[in-house]
Amino acid sequence: MSQVTEHLREVAARDYGVDATEAQAMSDDQLVDAVLRGIATQKYDVQASELQGKDTKSLIEVLLTNMVVDLLKVDAAKVNTAATFSDLGADSLDMVELLMSIEDTFEPFGGLKIADEDANINTVGEAVDRIDGYIKTYLNQGAAS
Repeated sequence: MSQVTEHLREVAARDYGVDATEAQAMSDDQLVDAVLRGIATQKYDVQASELQGKDTKSLIEVLLTNMVVDLLKVDAAKVNTAATFSDLGADSLDMVELLMSIEDTFEPFGGLKIADEDANINTVGEAVDRIDGYIKTYLNQGAAS
């Protein structure tokens, strides 16, 4: 059993109300989704019903949409994977804040840090893909250990 799996089980149970026994039976992907759902409901007050049937990338998109709405004060209907951050009104300072918010929100996945060379993100879709990639990399670290 990898350290990554154990960490996700601990976070899911301690921070997001997943029953510890149930967490023991969950796969890494199920743990990721449980943590993402927990973040969405606790940090962004997203209703659990809005998250039903969503896969990991869709959960990331929900979280990112909420971050963008909070930070840029835009209508959630304008935030979609094709939207550029500049079209949503983000300036360079907003982008720094958004990147810091992403790192904070997705911290349970190995203390996510966005490298400077990866910080140039133009669209919401690119950000979703990048975050999904970071989470997969984190899970793969566990598979390699």
